[in-house]
Amino acid sequence: MIIFRNSDGDYPRYKGDIQLVIPGWDFGDNLPEGWHQVVEVDPGEPPECLTPGRQNLWCRISPIYDEVTESWIEMWEYVEGISDEPPDDGLNYQVDMDTNTWVVVPQELEPEPEA
Repeated sequence: MIIFRNSDGDYPRYKGDIQLVIPGWDFGDNLPEGWHQVVEVDPGEPPECLTPGRQNLWCRISPIYDEVTESWIEMWEYVEGISDEPPDDGLNYQVDMDTNTWVVVPQELEPEPEA
């Protein structure tokens, strides 16, 4: 996917964002004034997170200008976030949306059968 940085420094921007400025714009046409294509970089795998229920994720940050290649380069940093799956310890979990963490769901006791 080809990504861009606009004249205000907003990033990432895409083909549709350019078409809002220049209707009908397509790849190969001149970019709007002050816009730049950003060279994409594959960040690879983020470092492993050892905290159960958490994982490290890559997050795009503002690109940097490389004076040697005279181009804008995509930059990444990793952040710790909630994992796709809860910890595998036999307990029931749900996501706490306020803290973005897995929390144990209390088990309701089944009523004892009447005698």
